[in-house]
Amino acid sequence: MDKPPTPVPSENVPLIKQVRLIGVLYLENNQTSQVFMPARLAVLKLLATQAAISLENARLNAELIAENGERRRAVNRNLKAQTMATPANSTVDSTATSIVFGPFRLFPMQRLLTEAGTPIHLGSRALDVPAVRTTQGTA
Repeated sequence: MDKPPTPVPSENVPLIKQVRLIGVLYLENNQTSQVFMPARLAVLKLLATQAAISLENARLNAELIAENGERRRAVNRNLKAQTMATPANSTVDSTATSIVFGPFRLFPMQRLLTEAGTPIHLGSRALDVPAVRTTQGTA
């Protein structure tokens, strides 16, 4: 007659952040008995809370990186479309109407800031003051 299988001590620890289940940590130990004692489970639950926070932060960070990449691509598409729409015989000289500081170049009339030639997305009002000061200085 076969002997019934010995149950393996295991524990499921929920990964919860602000009453939202992020995941479940499954722990199993077939080497030592009485591993999942109340004191050890309390430590595991504390670590599970920290793991849930870390997992949620990693997810939010990945979303932010993806969103920033999409915005940068949209800005680049818009700048490319504006560049293509500008006639080749345009009298506007972007190098003459720019302000250089370190790796940055500000084109106030085009409301554009670049770093080493790459456009930088700023808030809608961020370039208002430099644009006004530049136009007042040329009058």
